[in-house]
Amino acid sequence: MEKIINSIMDILEQKENEEKIKIVVYTVLIGSKEALNNPLQLIGTETKSDIDIDYYCFTDNKQLSSPTWKFKELNVPLVAAEKASRLPKAKPHDFFPEYEFSIYIDNTVVFKRLPCKADIQGKIFAGFKHPWRSNPSDEADIIVKSGLDEYDVIAKQLDFYNQIGYPLTEVKQLTAGTCIIRKHMNDDVKNFGDLWWQQILQFSKRDQVSLDLCAQISNCKIEYLEGDKTQNDLFLWPVVTSGKRVLASFDSDKYKWINSADPGATANPKKDFLEKNEESTEKYERRQPLFEYACRRNGSSLSHTAAPRRALSHIMESLLITNSDTTMSILIAGVSCSSEYAVSTEELIKAQEAIKQFFRFSFIPNIVTAMTESKDIEDPAPFRASGGQSTFDLIFLLGMPSNLHGKVLLKFSSLLNKNGKLLIDFDESLSIENILEMHSPIGYKGKLDIFHGQHILNQYVTPNSVFVLHNNH
Repeated sequence: MEKIINSIMDILEQKENEEKIKIVVYTVLIGSKEALNNPLQLIGTETKSDIDIDYYCFTDNKQLSSPTWKFKELNVPLVAAEKASRLPKAKPHDFFPEYEFSIYIDNTVVFKRLPCKADIQGKIFAGFKHPWRSNPSDEADIIVKSGLDEYDVIAKQLDFYNQIGYPLTEVKQLTAGTCIIRKHMNDDVKNFGDLWWQQILQFSKRDQVSLDLCAQISNCKIEYLEGDKTQNDLFLWPVVTSGKRVLASFDSDKYKWINSADPGATANPKKDFLEKNEESTEKYERRQPLFEYACRRNGSSLSHTAAPRRALSHIMESLLITNSDTTMSILIAGVSCSSEYAVSTEELIKAQEAIKQFFRFSFIPNIVTAMTESKDIEDPAPFRASGGQSTFDLIFLLGMPSNLHGKVLLKFSSLLNKNGKLLIDFDESLSIENILEMHSPIGYKGKLDIFHGQHILNQYVTPNSVFVLHNNH
């Protein structure tokens, strides 16, 4: 009788094993970034699940070892490590065709419990909603603000999507790429992965910018799991094994420059930083030209790319960041005239939107735009802006005709608050005599900085055409 019972038990166990779903959990760690995590460090390797799970880590480091991970060498020729790491993440169907389901996890994820049948059953594509943002457009802004990728890369990506009729502002969800569950051999999921990888290669390495748009275009519906990546019953995030990692905002060039006498630092700055005892990457973080990005986002001519390419963003950002008063007031004005260099009303509006974008994470200053006539500049009476605003912390005068150089400071400097600043962008260079004639009507008061301007009609910069008056009284 006992033999019969044992035989039945063996048959049942064999049947259970045959019916057991087999999945792959995988991560990627290439380049010098951080130590390898053990995803089972909280629950141990003896924990059981009702599914069979294989664990793989893609790496370019043959020295790695782990009690959990099996290793797959990843070599993506002519692709930088930070982008190459996204290839398996985007396209598990190319690496795991023998598995029906896959779970991608970042290296900073450790399981609170093992994945089980209920986590994957009936799912095609599942993940978590982003815990802090709700669309990819906001994600793009945070990436630039935090220095996680080059502003120019992000700006080009957003411009491209706008041009082809897929503005990210219209994508009303943001999926966290930290953990993704996929039935990865499904056709829609494969199409999604192929498209996602193309976007990562072409644009930003920060894959959350393009994830939801690619899913939308591929008809790949994302099912959201309960909770988010910071609060859920499946995993804990972020967990950094060594307590130290190189953030995406790390500026390798800055690190090499500061530590230029150290051969190890210049050969492999990220690896060198990890091996040293410095607590923070803060002094090595990438600094972004945030106002140039804001101008690019809003098609403002103050940038280096939007016509007529006045290229004033860097100068203006230095003025914007020196005034953090939440009651700050700004005047943006132009002169209506027939000059090819004259500013348009549309330019003033886009400049206003760019300044709002620049301050969107702190406060929005009071901004007034105004178009005036040449005869009004020549009139010695103080300028009066619409809405009753009579004084300003910052004044930006764009496309000013050079023949008005002797009148412009007298007209507008009286509107400056104490420690206010006035920028004037002339349509052509001013001579030394012109500059003195411009400054003399106000008794040479205040410090006058001189810059070179630009315009799409000029092949080179326009020397001595942009001026900043600092009101020191």
